[in-house]
Amino acid sequence: MIFFYFLFFITSCTAAANPLSIRVLLEKIPAPKAMHITLYAPDGFIIYTHTQKKPIREPHPFLGIECQNGIFLLHTKPSLSSKKKITKNNLVCRTKTVTIKPFSKTPLTINNKQYQGDCTIHIDDAYKAYYLINTLALEEYVYSVLICESYAHWPLEMQKIQAIATRTFAAHCMQEAKKNKKIYDIKNSIFHQRYDGTHQYSHLREAIEQTKNIIITHKNNIALTMFDACCGGIIPSKLSTIDFTKAPYLKRSYRCTFCKNFSLYRWDYSCSLKDLTLALSNSPHKSKILACGPLQNIRISDYDSAGSVHTLECKGKKKSMTLPSHSIKNCLQKGLKSKFFTIEQTKDIVTFKGKAFGHGLGLCQHGARAMINKKYDYKKILAFYFPGTKLSPLTTQLLKV
Repeated sequence: MIFFYFLFFITSCTAAANPLSIRVLLEKIPAPKAMHITLYAPDGFIIYTHTQKKPIREPHPFLGIECQNGIFLLHTKPSLSSKKKITKNNLVCRTKTVTIKPFSKTPLTINNKQYQGDCTIHIDDAYKAYYLINTLALEEYVYSVLICESYAHWPLEMQKIQAIATRTFAAHCMQEAKKNKKIYDIKNSIFHQRYDGTHQYSHLREAIEQTKNIIITHKNNIALTMFDACCGGIIPSKLSTIDFTKAPYLKRSYRCTFCKNFSLYRWDYSCSLKDLTLALSNSPHKSKILACGPLQNIRISDYDSAGSVHTLECKGKKKSMTLPSHSIKNCLQKGLKSKFFTIEQTKDIVTFKGKAFGHGLGLCQHGARAMINKKYDYKKILAFYFPGTKLSPLTTQLLKV
């Protein structure tokens, strides 16, 4: 037991001394629903709780965890490769946090997906929710994100661009989390960055190694390096709903046309008013559409000089209502690729004619890819999309709040 206490002490000190680890929120489940987690590590686990000084060594490779009513229930699970019966070893913890680490330096399988690093389950009393968090080295996180936010077949120069943008965005989130005292740094979602654990595209390691620890800064601050698939040639500085004072490097005042050959540089989508009414009826705007009645007409009521639609007026059989463009976009799901569109209506059919695939801020991925074909290097491309910035090493000083 002395060994495990020493191991716990060393691990805690190492984690505290290593700011280049990132905490990724994999899942959040509101109470009273239960969170069920299955873990696998070939050499078993070390389990830590904030109520116990000594960690628990669990040699069995399969571990089941259930969180409900503020209680953690841990038990070993039979091996899929063995028919031997294994006696259940239950452990009930009245604690807020449980952290599980693989005993050896191997990936950890969480709910059938493999991840580097550790797994923490946290019960948040204030919000009555369970948080599943994966903590891993920042560079491993960037490597994993590359396969989700880029294309494996894109050239090395493009992978370097995405690696730097991904690392910088992650570092910015880490800094904000520290400032706001959050229990995680970044979400695994399209609102932050998509992350799906380990992968086998080892050639992407080269992009990580060649850009290791490099981020984008503005006046010695970590930049907010937003990116999307295709900007559609819009001029970001004309967006009226963005406060550029905190991120002036996103206020690009010139057009990118490098993405013009991408299929979604211009797009259109048509649907019937009946289908749009049905989609709104199955959304949080259900009460509004019921009061409004079946839609008869839809038009843009507010937009800015960049072409971003803010609100739409929907005229129904009974009355009219105004909705923000993101509500229509969410209801039509993959139909609308951005908020940069016009509307044409022919009888019952509404056609949205749009440009861009994303929000239009920061790095345009397909534009950057086309610039590489024109022999631009990653430094010039990043300077083009984030004017006024420079490349800097990520230091603990930069991460300070």
